[in-house]
Amino acid sequence: MPTQKVTKTQIIEIARQVFTKQGYHHTSMSDIAEASGLRKGSLYHHFKGKEELMMAAIDCFHQQFKEGAFSALNNEELNTQQKLNHLINYSEKTYLEDEGSMMANIMLEVINTAPAIANCIKKYFEEWIESVTQILSEVYPPKGAQKIAKESIAAIEGAVMMMQIFNDKSFLTRVHEGLRRRVAQDILEREAV
Repeated sequence: MPTQKVTKTQIIEIARQVFTKQGYHHTSMSDIAEASGLRKGSLYHHFKGKEELMMAAIDCFHQQFKEGAFSALNNEELNTQQKLNHLINYSEKTYLEDEGSMMANIMLEVINTAPAIANCIKKYFEEWIESVTQILSEVYPPKGAQKIAKESIAAIEGAVMMMQIFNDKSFLTRVHEGLRRRVAQDILEREAV
């Protein structure tokens, strides 16, 4: 197979897609080389091994999610519901395009076998919880906002799993819609007081 000109960024994105579909342990550097049209040796020019490439894929996904989903957090022109909707819309678009959650899938695989990767994923979820908590703190007391944020993210990740099992996107859309309604109702009740 002839070698193609592929950038390091493109390799990372291709690897992320392969890891999402096949999982960490079932993906080899050869799989990623084949998917990117490169020779396996070319991957080692950029990455020491599969773990380093996985961590780069996690970091890339985290940065994209941060720039996309969390970008509305400090936008003072948006109200609480608009910020939450922005985050939910980005999240839903990402999960539907990827047909699942790379972070949750990989975390379950590596939690006891690759602590460095597990720690990268944990940081992603901590920032997601913190960001949702920040939005919800505009409506709820801090501890209540954090509790709802944790419950919501757990429900979203569970819905993504069910979406994959049953090939039914409505699991995810229903959870997102439930969170939107809950917050909208609580905002109305707070404003009525």
